[in-house]
Amino acid sequence: MRWRDGSNHVVSARGRLIRDEQGQPLQILGILWDITEQKRNVAGLMETMQRLKLATTSASMGVWDWDLQTGSMTWDHRMFELYGATHGEIQGTVQVWKDGLHPEDLDRAIAECEAAIRGEAPFDTEFRVKHKNGTILWIKANAAVLRDQRGNAIRMVGLNQDMTENREVQEQIRRLNRDLEERVSERTTQLENANKEMEAFSYSVSHDLRAPLRSIDGFSQVLLDDYSNQVDEAARHYLSRIRFGAQRMGQIIDDLLRMSRIERTELNPVDLDLSDLCGTVLDNLILAHPGRRMEVSIQPGIIVKADHRLIQVVLENLLGNAWKFTSKREDPRIEVGETAASEEGKVFFIRDNGAGFDMAFAHKLFNAFQRLHATSEFEGTGIGLAIVQRIIQRHGGRIWAESGIERGATFLFTLPD
Repeated sequence: MRWRDGSNHVVSARGRLIRDEQGQPLQILGILWDITEQKRNVAGLMETMQRLKLATTSASMGVWDWDLQTGSMTWDHRMFELYGATHGEIQGTVQVWKDGLHPEDLDRAIAECEAAIRGEAPFDTEFRVKHKNGTILWIKANAAVLRDQRGNAIRMVGLNQDMTENREVQEQIRRLNRDLEERVSERTTQLENANKEMEAFSYSVSHDLRAPLRSIDGFSQVLLDDYSNQVDEAARHYLSRIRFGAQRMGQIIDDLLRMSRIERTELNPVDLDLSDLCGTVLDNLILAHPGRRMEVSIQPGIIVKADHRLIQVVLENLLGNAWKFTSKREDPRIEVGETAASEEGKVFFIRDNGAGFDMAFAHKLFNAFQRLHATSEFEGTGIGLAIVQRIIQRHGGRIWAESGIERGATFLFTLPD
């Protein structure tokens, strides 16, 4: 009906025909109800039911409705699918549900259901069911208990969802974790054994190799000092070469031992003034090389959190290299600073204007015993940068270099905040 204000309404009409004494129609007595709001509520309820049906269908959920007063239970089609049957084969009842439960889960599932009906706990559980094809499914079950005004349970409405695939994934993850734990334990044992072997090797190198090297160097020196007038220039040259080789081998042994100790050293991060530490290292280099002129620029106030002793080794190597490779420059210069931070943390650089190197060979820089300059040109064992890289990596950082032949070198490294 259309109201006088122009709005449309839904009306329910009920009437009765009134007749006179002769049976002729006299009037109609009727009542009209405006049921517009009720109709809207029903439409909203139907829309909600459609959405609920769509949601349960999309999630492959089965819906069941149990009338606790009559004992009857209603299943939707998905519930029958979960139990592997059709409505024509079995009726959705409480007994069918119980019969489908895995024997090991039967008592627990029934107890949890009864506790929910008594209001002691929500019905939110998982259990196994026996599908008609013989497979075992894991079911996730939730339900709400509806009660009358006195609090008595009258209905129970719930959902069942197949969680078998999730369970299999979880079990696979548990197996992988167990395997991983076993592998970690095995690797830890191997690492401990390797460390013990490394310590034994270091001890052997330190004692068993140093002694003969000292003898070679010492006796060669004696020959040069006491018998130099009895041998010719070629012999003296050979003896000097022997001494140089023995001393160089001693340096290599020292570097190898230092590198092995770094691998086993426990990190002790503290707040460090990197600027001050660079100044100290450069002061020591100046004292060790009196008369050497060097232009130095150190950015003040560079603060890092790192192991003091290990970072000092890094700076001694990098600044020592910068000092060494600028030795042939008339205007040697070393610069230390901090550049823009990256996702890896703060970025620091040590730059010089020395000999530099060909970037085509940059991949060899941090490998032990790899040298980009001849020993006759610049001394060194080729282990220093390998040590530096391991220290930076142990701090969770990264180191790389940028250079060009006769264009100096810039070493950059990151340290996490």
